[in-house]
Amino acid sequence: MAWHLDGFSTAEIAEAMSLEQAAVLQNLSRARRTLK
Repeated sequence: MAWHLDGFSTAEIAEAMSLEQAAVLQNLSRARRTLK
């Protein structure tokens, strides 16, 4: 989530972490839910 807050796109995060973009989106969704 920190990468997203720093302004990186989900595509950039996925590439940097060797993940699929869908996995990044799912992880961000889970993080947002946890913060609620």
